[in-house]
Amino acid sequence: MEDEAPASSLTRFLETTRGLLSYAEVADIVAEELLGLLDDIAAGEFSAKSLDDDLLRSFHERILVGIVPEIAGQWREVDVAVGKHLPPPWWKVQVLIREFSMNLSAQVEWCGADLERQIEVLAFAEGSILSIHPFADFNGRATRAFLTELIQRFDLPPVELSVERDTPRFEVYTGALRAFDVGDPTLLREFWIDRIENW
Repeated sequence: MEDEAPASSLTRFLETTRGLLSYAEVADIVAEELLGLLDDIAAGEFSAKSLDDDLLRSFHERILVGIVPEIAGQWREVDVAVGKHLPPPWWKVQVLIREFSMNLSAQVEWCGADLERQIEVLAFAEGSILSIHPFADFNGRATRAFLTELIQRFDLPPVELSVERDTPRFEVYTGALRAFDVGDPTLLREFWIDRIENW
């Protein structure tokens, strides 16, 4: 789910605990941390925790605290652009992500074990988090961890969540996210159906 930064951003640099590193170098380190987090999710380490904004923040902190601690688990305090998408202004993030959390809780309760409804909830969760873009960076990785936890709680088999850049599938995925941003969740739901049918 390499959605939070255009390919050109891979040439930028970040101040880290290991000095100035390229975005690509930081992404490699974060990928290792994410793998460890996903293992812990699979082991059920977070199953007793509320599926809410605090859990999302804790996942973001977990993958970044060792390399970019200044932003780890912190709601963004700057306005950003993600391609052509302009996420809400930074000062709305906390309210919007809390509203998302409450809506998600109600939807998870509503869907029960109904697979069609679970797919709607998964699309809602992914689209909402990425549209709000609550963190300054690495939103995609934190979202992937959160979705993995949600998939596990729905007792679904593991689903491939990453989408390789510069592929036709990536174009379909980003198109679905753009449609979600303007209020149409249909394409993202269809993308989730495809993910689940091809697990």
